[in-house]
Amino acid sequence: MAPADLRLSTRCPEIFPSQPADITVHLSARRSIEHLAYDVEENLGNRGFLQLQALGPDDQPLLYTHPAGQFPDTGATAGPRRLDAHESRDIPISLGSWFQLPASGTIQVTASYRLRYREGKIPGDVLLKSDPLKIRIQPATRETVTQGLQSGEPAMLRAACENVAAAPGQDTADRLLALLDHPDTQVRGGAAEGLRKLKYAPSLPVLLERLRQHFPSGTTERFRMVTAIGALSRNHPDPLLAALSALPNPLPAGQREYALSLYSALKEAAPPGALEKFMSLLRSDDPAARIIAAGGLERIRDPVSLPPLLEACLKENDPRAMTAILGAAAAFESENAMDCFRHALTKGPREARAEAAIQAKSLHNMDILPELLPLLRSDSWLERKHVIATLHALTGRKFPYQYDAPPADREYQATQWETWWKDTLEARRNPPHSMMSNAIHFAAGAIAFVVIFKIIMDFASSASSRRRRIPDARSFIKPAGKDDPDPRA
Repeated sequence: MAPADLRLSTRCPEIFPSQPADITVHLSARRSIEHLAYDVEENLGNRGFLQLQALGPDDQPLLYTHPAGQFPDTGATAGPRRLDAHESRDIPISLGSWFQLPASGTIQVTASYRLRYREGKIPGDVLLKSDPLKIRIQPATRETVTQGLQSGEPAMLRAACENVAAAPGQDTADRLLALLDHPDTQVRGGAAEGLRKLKYAPSLPVLLERLRQHFPSGTTERFRMVTAIGALSRNHPDPLLAALSALPNPLPAGQREYALSLYSALKEAAPPGALEKFMSLLRSDDPAARIIAAGGLERIRDPVSLPPLLEACLKENDPRAMTAILGAAAAFESENAMDCFRHALTKGPREARAEAAIQAKSLHNMDILPELLPLLRSDSWLERKHVIATLHALTGRKFPYQYDAPPADREYQATQWETWWKDTLEARRNPPHSMMSNAIHFAAGAIAFVVIFKIIMDFASSASSRRRRIPDARSFIKPAGKDDPDPRA
């Protein structure tokens, strides 16, 4: 008899399509053993000790989202671990991370586990298999979403929030507003996302107040709340603009993250009147504020904001802020940004140089090549990769250059580019006859040829006519005939 049992369980036998389908694998010892775990290399290979299989509604195996259905990070330990009788090891697994789940229907999951163990001094190796676990994926309907929003299970609440579009209405919105005070941070973030999906603009004051009074500590919750405020403010910007106007000046240190979140929401909304706020924020001493300002100006893309962006770029020292400002300037695709990119490629922070190299293609001007070509010899592979992509885009030339080639090969290939550019500059200084000039010269030559040819032909024709008009001398001598009178008579 095997020294342990393998069992599957779930707290949610019925889930929505977007729900992760969390299950738990239980390894329960029947008697005391030493559990010998695989090392990492074996665990990642074909002999991994835990595998799951799942059948869909049509009894066909579900496709894995992970190669071979291996689970490399479950159950591995640094060495043997003793399992006493009736002790259980629980391994949580999210089916949605490993299988392509169907939209609806019942799936059937089984697990197999190769247990390596030692009982006393006798080693053992046995393959354990679990009984099937059935999970029903129910389609999102008004009834199921309403039931989910009334559930006390956080996983069910999160799934219901994701599917609120199936149950629009005031009752659903009221329930979502109440969930903004739920103790689970993911449920609060899901409620904000649900309000965004319902496009429930009356929730804006509540969301802004929650953001101010209970600033979210979780990154996901904060992101979802900011996204919801930004999306709802596109057509109803007044509450958000009022919250920004209410910010104290100077801003207390404790409200920095809150203020940045408001500006991030404003960037998502980009309503009329936001341009001046972003241009003012671009002059902030906080690099994070300048990043948000650049993103907002890029989204609005008003030509009035280009000169302040270029001026800020020339003064910027923070790599991330310069990267954001370069991206905003590149969105305008203006040759006026030439000095900005020249500064970034030669004097800007090293961390922003790769971004400047790839964004320089927006200039559509080869005059930036003197600043790009030296970077073909950069010791940063990312800079070299971005530079060669920009050179191809600006010049249309495809000279061989491998950014990851050995240094000697890169040196030869970089020399080819530099030689071509030198020849191009020489051709610019001493331009050959243009096609138009050549065409004019050809036309003038053709006209001259036609005129000369006509003169010659006219002269020849005139000479021929004169020859026809001059009588022959013999025509004046008339031969004597029978009827002529005798001159002697």
